[in-house]
Amino acid sequence: MELAEMSALADHYATTRTKRLADQKVVDKLQEFENQLKSQLMEAMKEAKASSVGGEVALVTHRVKPKAVAKDWSLIHQYIKDHDAFDIMEARLATKAILERSEQQDHVPGMEWFEVDTLSVAKAKT
Repeated sequence: MELAEMSALADHYATTRTKRLADQKVVDKLQEFENQLKSQLMEAMKEAKASSVGGEVALVTHRVKPKAVAKDWSLIHQYIKDHDAFDIMEARLATKAILERSEQQDHVPGMEWFEVDTLSVAKAKT
């Protein structure tokens, strides 16, 4: 690819990214408004003891579902060990903690490292 074509591609990438970020602000505000409406509707449905309500464009159903939240991690860790219950955990590592350990030469066994390409964008000096 020629330098001029690559420069044009860099500009196109940066302007598209800038537009997406601006659009994301609009989406974030819309999400905030959506969450307010959701809260109002949930409260109204609870007060009316209604499990569903329909309008012209949607039928909304309210349900209560159980959700588990960790309260005592030491008890949970012991349960996992005692019952070989690793299936209750999600397989995800804390990236920042792993990187910090690696930088301090504390290598966690079982890790596989690979490189990830990234781009950073700065305004061109004119």
